[in-house]
Amino acid sequence: METGSLHGSLKPLSFLIGKWSSISGKGSYPTIQPFNFDTELEFSFIGQPMLNYKWSSWHPIRRTPMHQESGFLRIKPEIGVVEEKLITLIKKDYNVQ
Repeated sequence: METGSLHGSLKPLSFLIGKWSSISGKGSYPTIQPFNFDTELEFSFIGQPMLNYKWSSWHPIRRTPMHQESGFLRIKPEIGVVEEKLITLIKKDYNVQ
C-alpha cells in the first residue's frame, strides 16, 4: 500500500519499495534437516517517515506457511542509522522485537 508521498528521510531506502520474491530457497540449521522454501518480501509506505515491511515464507510443494514477519524500517536522521522493529509469527507464536 502506498499512500501519500515518500517521506524525504526515506529516499536512501526507496530502492527497496515493492515486492521481492524468491523461489527454491534453501535453509539449514544444526538441529534440523535441511529444508526448501519460497518467500516474498514487500516494502511499502503510507507517508510516514518509515517503510513498512512484511515477509512470509511457505513450503514450495504443500504451500503451507512456514514463517511470517512484519515491521518497519526508519532512518534515524540525527545519526544516519537504519532502525528496524519487527513482529515475528512462527506456528501461532509471536515475538515482538
